[in-house]
Amino acid sequence: MPQPTGELIPGIYAIRNNMPFVNFFLVRVDENKYIAIDAGIDSTQSLNELNKINIFANNVVAVFLTHAHFDHIGSLSIFINANVFSGNTTLLDIPHQIMADGEIMEISGVFIKCIYTPGHTKDSVSYLINEKYLFVGDSLVNHPNNEDNEQKKHSIEKLANIDGIEYIFTAHHGFTRNVRRTLSQ
Repeated sequence: MPQPTGELIPGIYAIRNNMPFVNFFLVRVDENKYIAIDAGIDSTQSLNELNKINIFANNVVAVFLTHAHFDHIGSLSIFINANVFSGNTTLLDIPHQIMADGEIMEISGVFIKCIYTPGHTKDSVSYLINEKYLFVGDSLVNHPNNEDNEQKKHSIEKLANIDGIEYIFTAHHGFTRNVRRTLSQ
């Protein structure tokens, strides 16, 4: 179940959209500057949820998309000051920058590593923030609409081989500190 809107751990916030039940996440990179991991589905609801925690969409400077399903990109238009980043095969009709597998971007001292994790979709990526916070979108979801379950299995094995992960954040199932158990299922 997605998390309610609010700060999960210091500097990381969940923003909940209820239809479908999904979270996107904000990572504080400066006092009033944030990056988003995904963008939710409903612009009005996303803005209302941001208002609850006194964060303005204008303060989001970058959005990192895990994949291009509508529940992850539907509110993208509210982030008018943000650069958009995605994996190699994401087809978006807006300007965006493609990140390579293993590429690291730095924003205000926060390091964002792109990790290709196809399976749920061919363009699924995960993001490792500061080598300890892993945002996986839907890469761990057992779903009948996964495009390639065998590839998803390899992607999970790839994630399981990363040392130092302290938390995993998922779009539809909240977050966990139980990293090894989550990645071994």
